[in-house]
Amino acid sequence: MNKYRSLKVILKRIKSNIMLFDSRTGLLSLFIVPYMILFKKMLVDIEDALNFCFGNTLFSEFIKPMQNKEEISALMHYLKDLRPRIILEIGTAKGGTLFLWTFVAINDATIISIDLPGGPFGSGYPILRMPLYKSFARRKQKIILIRGNSHDPRTLNKVKRILSGRQIDFLFIDGDHTYEGVKKDFEMYSPLVRKGGIIAFHDIVPGPAEKVGGVPRFWKELKSIMGTDKIMEFVRDWNQGAGGIGLIIKFW
Repeated sequence: MNKYRSLKVILKRIKSNIMLFDSRTGLLSLFIVPYMILFKKMLVDIEDALNFCFGNTLFSEFIKPMQNKEEISALMHYLKDLRPRIILEIGTAKGGTLFLWTFVAINDATIISIDLPGGPFGSGYPILRMPLYKSFARRKQKIILIRGNSHDPRTLNKVKRILSGRQIDFLFIDGDHTYEGVKKDFEMYSPLVRKGGIIAFHDIVPGPAEKVGGVPRFWKELKSIMGTDKIMEFVRDWNQGAGGIGLIIKFW
């Protein structure tokens, strides 16, 4: 029994070192792109995608979302009926949510993901990971990656050029978690969302500053302004210390 436990500890340490190496270099991600394309073809629906992302395989570890499975599942099932054509997420991290959005978007959707290299709430990703993220696209979907500061006006202008006058169906804000940062993301990008579209925030549950920053505070303010009829919350446990997803149906 002790030998078995020791082996599990060793294997866990090896896996951890592998993931740490890839998070810094992205080198290993290049080699798993063909396998990811193969696995992706075997996944049929939302549940398949969720089980793959939150699985215990080495391939799953490369893209595991920084989310609670129950909460992101509730959001995905809600989005499925919306069938978004244009999605913008702020905060790519390991690419887990980017992978999941491809299963709720329509076949020719445009999915844009912004991430700041070296950012404090996710650390960004190395440039060699980009082919892996691009490989997530299904059928005729188009994935566009922007490595930059979402608060930079040049980034906003780049998004506007990509949209070419079109409006966003779903905006997911999960980048800079400081109060000022999440507020600025909302103020800069929510005008690009169509009326009736969805704006969602991750980490609305109060918790340690290093995990949730000022998101819970900003979400509480939004709730008081927006009214409960245009707001939904996907929270497994309000005492879990982080996580939770807040959703606004844009009515203005």
